Amino acid sequence: MSRSSPSFASMLGKRNPSRASRSSEAHQLDVAADADELPIDRRTSSSQSSSKDRQILMSRAKSLLLVSVLTLVVAACGGGGDSGASSANSPGDITPPITPADLVATAAGGSVVNLMWSASTDNVAVTGYVVKRNGVQIGTPTTPGYSDIGLSSATTYGYTVAARDAAGNISPDSASVSATTADTIAPSTPTNLTAVAAGAFGTNLTWNASTDNVGSAVISSIATASKWERL
Repeated sequence: MSRSSPSFASMLGKRNPSRASRSSEAHQLDVAADADELPIDRRTSSSQSSSKDRQILMSRAKSLLLVSVLTLVVAACGGGGDSGASSANSPGDITPPITPADLVATAAGGSVVNLMWSASTDNVAVTGYVVKRNGVQIGTPTTPGYSDIGLSSATTYGYTVAARDAAGNISPDSASVSATTADTIAPSTPTNLTAVAAGAFGTNLTWNASTDNVGSAVISSIATASKWERL
């Protein structure tokens, strides 16, 4: 009987069984390595994406911070808004108005002095005036002219006026002028009047001196065609 000859492949497998085993193990290792590389690549990609996101967020935060700083700087410099009324309040206006001229002070009775002057000018606009009496501010009218009331009778007062603009700039004071209120206070009534006959045709009068807010008064009396002054 004839026996069939074993195949070359089977003979090779029987002669070197470890080679096939090692080939199978190598194949399994390659598959495992490929399987492990995929999650690593994904983790790396995710990490890179997170880093880019952080960079974008940081860039946006820096941009917002820069815009905020620029806004504060512009606001501090008086920027923005319309250039109308706000320009008058601009801190950039450092020019004071022109000093008011032609100041005149006129007494009106014993307790009032009226002031008049020519309007001042400014590079933006004059918003008012500062009136001083004897160096002390007493009024801030918005137009030329002021009445100082409640004064003392027969008293001299000195006045100056300055102009002011919307930025707070104030001109130098004008030349000083003065006015004296009228003397409207009468002397006190004399007291202790005494009359003494002086012969057949005269009488001598005496009394205590009177007082006045300005000075002594001279009082005269006429009696029986004769004149006597205060003794």
